[in-house]
Amino acid sequence: MAEFSYPFDSGTGASITQEDWERMARLFTRSGIPGDHHPGNATLRVVSGGGSRQVTVRTGEAIIRGFVYHSNAEITLTLDTVAAGTHRMDLVVLRLDRGTDSIRVHVIKGTPYAATATPTPPSPQTSPFYDVPLGLVTVKDDGIIPASQIRDDRWMAGIEISTGSSWNKPGTMGHRYHGQIHFENDLRRWIGWDGVKWGIVAETGAWRTYEPQMQWYDPANASVVTVDNQWETHGRYRFSADNVVTFSIHAKIEYDYYPDNGSGAFPSPLRSLRLTLPVPSGGFAGMHNAIAPLMWTCGLHPRDRRTGFLQIGPGSGFGRPLVQVEAGFADGLPHGGLEGMTNQNTPWPAGTHFYISGSYECSQG
Repeated sequence: MAEFSYPFDSGTGASITQEDWERMARLFTRSGIPGDHHPGNATLRVVSGGGSRQVTVRTGEAIIRGFVYHSNAEITLTLDTVAAGTHRMDLVVLRLDRGTDSIRVHVIKGTPYAATATPTPPSPQTSPFYDVPLGLVTVKDDGIIPASQIRDDRWMAGIEISTGSSWNKPGTMGHRYHGQIHFENDLRRWIGWDGVKWGIVAETGAWRTYEPQMQWYDPANASVVTVDNQWETHGRYRFSADNVVTFSIHAKIEYDYYPDNGSGAFPSPLRSLRLTLPVPSGGFAGMHNAIAPLMWTCGLHPRDRRTGFLQIGPGSGFGRPLVQVEAGFADGLPHGGLEGMTNQNTPWPAGTHFYISGSYECSQG
């Protein structure tokens, strides 16, 4: 018979074997301990015991290949001794033994190494047994096993990838687990819970769009003048990682701009052109990010393609173009703005296009 199906009330699927049950039930969930690695979850956790070379396995339940394990009393294990001047790593596991039809706590003894060497931990078995790790224990020749020599290696089961939206993710409307992955349909991205906050794992789908604002800013009097009516702007962005945004901006100036407006009097070098970002920046106080490339085309101007940077300050919602001209860099001004550059009166004629793209550390995910 080449095809099998079960369980049913009648027919060949009405009678199944233990092997049939395992083949079916192992598909229900992966093997491991219910819950997550939250510090309060002590289910089957390996902790320091009360005596020499002793560890204790806490009570709890697990599932291995569809078979259930339950322990209602703590189990104390005494590990083998090691020779003087050596140490060893032992792996405490739950072992499914199909030969005895049982699941029991078991210790896989490691290989001794010199005290100055790093021991190699033993590996769990998958055939003929099936092991689920609980804890990795370092055994030293003094017989003392403090908590620092026990690594929590429990496999956690039952943490599925959930789907929904940005407003009904687990924890908002339900329980969340350490390591939980959630897909937000409305924002087309995967996020993960690390025990403290949700962080972006990856974002897919269409880019988000926004309208960058072009502003003149004078720190002397903290004045801001928005000049959107004189610029055509288009922006798009997406989160490339947690607290990292990737963006691109296209801006076109609609009028002939000369720094001195034909009067020969240049504005304050501190006055700068800036544009708004899709997400406020993050970073440390005093730190600035220089984003490249910034490129502009000036039509028939003899220097119609030049490159520069976009300077993004910490905790700000805008960036300032650092324009590269003949004498160096100008802070948001085509004529200069730095010492020795005030004689640069390079115009931006109408129709000049700016292209800015890059990634920066942002303040949210």
